Amino acid sequence: MKIILLLAISLFSLSNVNAASVTVYAAASLTEPIEKIAAHYRQQYKLKIITVYAASSTLARQISRGAPADIFISANQQWMQYLVTQQKIVPESLSQLLSNQLVLVAPVNSPLQSIDLNSDLDITTALQKGRLATGNTEHVPVGIYAKQALQSLNLWSAVKSKLAMANNTRAALAFAERSAVPLAIVYKTDALSSTKVKILATFSATTHHKIHYPLALVHNKQAAKTAADDHQLSLFYRYLKSATAAEIFRQYGFTTLNNVN
Repeated sequence: MKIILLLAISLFSLSNVNAASVTVYAAASLTEPIEKIAAHYRQQYKLKIITVYAASSTLARQISRGAPADIFISANQQWMQYLVTQQKIVPESLSQLLSNQLVLVAPVNSPLQSIDLNSDLDITTALQKGRLATGNTEHVPVGIYAKQALQSLNLWSAVKSKLAMANNTRAALAFAERSAVPLAIVYKTDALSSTKVKILATFSATTHHKIHYPLALVHNKQAAKTAADDHQLSLFYRYLKSATAAEIFRQYGFTTLNNVN
């Protein structure tokens, strides 16, 4: 009887060690909705979901070097295509999941109430002697969009030497939340998630590339996946595109694209 009990315990432990898991690499701006979606899914299906958040550029580079991601959600097309060209993405799984907007924010206690975004704006006056926070304008998606918008409005030359560039959009938001800067350019969803900043203006979608979030499965050669693992991964990938997940994304200010199933 004791031998049978020990065998049962061993088998139970082994099943837990080998339980199916899914690793999601997602843009930092997706932290709250992905965590909520994952929590809902875990409750229903008991799947182990590992989440990793950072700038899309950072995540894409990690995946290109063999990081154990199963799913990647980027905050722009560029970094997803970077992985496509490296054959790290399952091509038929690539789809457009969400869209977002770019906004100018200030600390909630700022005397500024609104700003008219046009080429006549004296943004240096609005900054006073402070800096404008956003993501790194060379590789972080929110910074890339911010640079495009500022160039479109003929404001880039006035502010390019006054930037406080962060590693991701949440870090840029934190600068404004701590009143370390008078202004920041972040995603609308970031601004809506915080009680410590206020939106002064929304950049026209015509001033920058579309802010789309592509979703795809990753060719994860580092993990030995069983048929059961692949099935669980497929189910969670589809869940991210479901009406249930879409409702959660919308709660956090994202616009869902026409891919709900």
